[in-house]
Amino acid sequence: MDTQGYVIGPRELELIAFEYIFNDNAAQMFKKGYTSSLEFPDLSKVRPVYRHFLRLLEVQGSKPIDEWMNHPVLFR
Repeated sequence: MDTQGYVIGPRELELIAFEYIFNDNAAQMFKKGYTSSLEFPDLSKVRPVYRHFLRLLEVQGSKPIDEWMNHPVLFR
């Protein structure tokens, strides 16, 4: 059992993590499906803090911080 993979947190954190996994096309398809059920949150206010937090957690490995923080924004 992977107990580190289960957490309760804000949906915005998960959505920002998806920006590192999805390409632009996948992100737009995901957002289209998401918005068919829920309003998509404004990530612009929390993106810098959550990106930094995700980098500290090394969710995609230990990339240089400047590269990590300047990753393309996929959910606009």
